[in-house]
Amino acid sequence: MSVRRCLGSRRGGVLARARNLAGVLDDRLSQGVGDTFLDRVLRHLGTVVEYRHDALSDSKWNVVRRPLLDIELRRYAQLPVVPQPLILHGPRGVGKRTTIEGLLEEWSTDPHATAYVDLYAQVGAATEGKYAPPWTLSGVTNQGGSDLQWIRRQLEQGLESLAIQAVQAGCLKSKNVFDVLIDRHTVDAALSEFLLSQTTSTGTPEASGNRDTKQLWHHALLYMQRASGVAGQPVHNRTIARIDEVLLAVLENADTAPLDIVLSDGIGRKSIKNVKPQFDVKEKALLSLALAKHLLQIQEHWKVAAGADRKSQGLTPKGLVDAAVSWPALLLELVSWATQEGVFQPKLVINGLEVLRNASTVEGGVDGSLFHDGFLLQLVYNSHTQGSFPVILISSDSYYSWQLGDDFGNTDAFISSEIFGWTPKEAALHLVPSVFTADEWKVVVAVLGPNPRHSAELLQLRHSKAYSERMKIDDSLDFEDCIDLYLAYLQVTAVDPAMDIALGFLEQFAEKALKGDIDSNLLQHGAPWRDFPRNDDKERRQQWARIQMLDFVQAYTDTEFGVNYLGGDLELLDDPAARALVQVGLLYQQRAPPFVRPTSRGILRCLTRWFVKQKLHLESSEKLRFKWHRLIRGRSYRHLMRE
Repeated sequence: MSVRRCLGSRRGGVLARARNLAGVLDDRLSQGVGDTFLDRVLRHLGTVVEYRHDALSDSKWNVVRRPLLDIELRRYAQLPVVPQPLILHGPRGVGKRTTIEGLLEEWSTDPHATAYVDLYAQVGAATEGKYAPPWTLSGVTNQGGSDLQWIRRQLEQGLESLAIQAVQAGCLKSKNVFDVLIDRHTVDAALSEFLLSQTTSTGTPEASGNRDTKQLWHHALLYMQRASGVAGQPVHNRTIARIDEVLLAVLENADTAPLDIVLSDGIGRKSIKNVKPQFDVKEKALLSLALAKHLLQIQEHWKVAAGADRKSQGLTPKGLVDAAVSWPALLLELVSWATQEGVFQPKLVINGLEVLRNASTVEGGVDGSLFHDGFLLQLVYNSHTQGSFPVILISSDSYYSWQLGDDFGNTDAFISSEIFGWTPKEAALHLVPSVFTADEWKVVVAVLGPNPRHSAELLQLRHSKAYSERMKIDDSLDFEDCIDLYLAYLQVTAVDPAMDIALGFLEQFAEKALKGDIDSNLLQHGAPWRDFPRNDDKERRQQWARIQMLDFVQAYTDTEFGVNYLGGDLELLDDPAARALVQVGLLYQQRAPPFVRPTSRGILRCLTRWFVKQKLHLESSEKLRFKWHRLIRGRSYRHLMRE
């Protein structure tokens, strides 16, 4: 079998011994009109990715806690106010999300309150409400889940839930909302716009100083109180989960609950008829939050309209970015202000921060990277100026292991915690013999490595109904066949789509280089990627990108799949092929020690299979061009090999 032939692969023999493994999927798919067994297993793995929901494997797989990591997270989260947010990052499949989810129940008991925002909830495969993020960025891109509007709603709802709990705990009042809002924003015009559009107002309201703003604010709250209570109970007698529930009740009842407000233009005579001036404290605070959100939405709408011309030119005004993050930033400050030890200790956990960074947006708004940077800037600013409640950010993108600190100009802006999976010996303590036999575990480590997620998904496949039915038909199937099939699943669903996206990044690089948009320092004499096509020919760019990627994988294999990216004057980080593979998540750029390595040994196997398959499918002219490139311009990173 192909796995057996690959077990002995070492050093330069990986590619040669991977040749048979690369043909496994092709052989299976060539057995007629699709392989129904393979199709059924792929569907099973594609829709059921949480091992804990598989009844057959529940008794075999147990989540093993990591005491040192748990202690680090508990120490950070038990503080009511912290000076820095914490970023938990590491390769995919090492248990970051599982570790955090095991602490959520503890962090949700009084006086603690936790908002857990899973940005992979829209793109990950789900079973009974549980989500598993895709192995690579291709899973996010291909499923169209990186929509900034959806991500903004999830993020804002998480922060709003904390603000509502602060109101219910009596730690956040209307005056706090007003003071923080006025300190950060000028909302007089938005207040007037709101009153004029939602009430039977006369006059030309113009605020002159803080006193007029307070009066406008009070009028707006009176109107919102009446409008929100028209169709049912007062706000404070209802269970409110989102600020939008209050705001929607107000806007829907605008016509049925008009207020007669006469606003003079500066002298200050204002009269309100038929309104009840009494407020419940919590009701007033909730209405204030809803009003603040609506006013910031009005201002954002204005800035989107004002920046339309610059957006059409490919420019994004800074004011538009500030407006987009204004509501989350206000909530961060309000919840931080409301934090009281022993009374209300909130926490925010965001899983999949890279989804926000790579999100797309609708026409006219900001893109995901700008919103991501703006939100993190506000988070860091709030933490450093007044202290923030604990915020834990989880990511599998190696951007957060090294590049983030440089982009923000301060490596101490975040508390960075990088974790990796088990070593083979550590994993064996937990999985042998309860999950795998000693001989089976040797095969798993040699082919897939000790990655916990690989082991969990392999166990799930082994106990799936499709595989069990197949074994009844063909009793010659053994454990190596199961691993073969799992590698085929990884190849089809993760690595091949990711490589297609990486090749697209290389094509974009060639297109930008042709337009002169690439720094000349990256195109110095001798750079392997300097010979990009000099005409706008898409087919030639595709051929060039494929040869560049094959050249990089060949050179990377010669380094035994480990390169010190800090050596050689950071030359590896200049390589567009290396950056593309890191960006899609097939390679991971770890911080300490500073190596670029495959996400897992299983991903490494699939990467070599892709290489072999691509070489086999090269035409004669392309083979000649590839050999010439390797001889004249070929990459070599052996001097950067890890020691």
